[in-house]
Amino acid sequence: MPDADFDSPGPCPCEDPHTRARRLAGELRLARAVHERVIHELGNPLQSLAMLVELTRDELRAQAPDGPGVARLDRALVSVERIRRVLVASGRVRARLSDGESRHMAATWGRLLDELLGFVGERVEASRARLVRETAEIDRLAVEPSSMREATLAALVGVCAQLRAGRGDEMTVKVRGRVSQDQLCLTVALQGPGGPLEIEPQIYAWVDELLADARDCDCRPEAGALAVWAPATSRVRPPTPEWGG
Repeated sequence: MPDADFDSPGPCPCEDPHTRARRLAGELRLARAVHERVIHELGNPLQSLAMLVELTRDELRAQAPDGPGVARLDRALVSVERIRRVLVASGRVRARLSDGESRHMAATWGRLLDELLGFVGERVEASRARLVRETAEIDRLAVEPSSMREATLAALVGVCAQLRAGRGDEMTVKVRGRVSQDQLCLTVALQGPGGPLEIEPQIYAWVDELLADARDCDCRPEAGALAVWAPATSRVRPPTPEWGG
């Protein structure tokens, strides 16, 4: 089940799909504004803290290279750096999900997945699991402005939360993208030592809520994976060095 930090509050039984979609859109805009403020407030202090810890560690190392204080400060630096990476990655995710950016510069699926997988990758790594990506078929396709972006992030966050509840060192998160009959399909699967694991129903419900206002998009189980379907855009980005020309 998704962590409390990422949980969707769930729809009110009296809400129709249109009202629910408007409410979710408002919640997402608010979340982005709050996140932007958090990044602004924490970014510079974290950098200053890292510099202070590093200077203190160097002073201790000069006095007692093998002292316990040096090792503790090394661990503190690792923690500060991890927080910084998460903040930077989440800032990039926020930019990719931004309506303003999408209107002026439609992202490719490859670039979007770079940011989303970079964001959840910290959690996968901390769980000692593997992350496998097979998305070359859709990487150059443009991402149209829609809640498909948020739904993809919710699927990844939800599956990674489910991963943490299991034995991560024996699991793999597999992300696959393909185009079939003018439909783009992105699947997120969780595999254990005995084969595919069923994605928890709460994650499907969360993704479905986010797709409430997305035309011709839906999510459904597919061979144990969570599959998100959307119309495949006809616009294809020209080859770039990032995607191997």
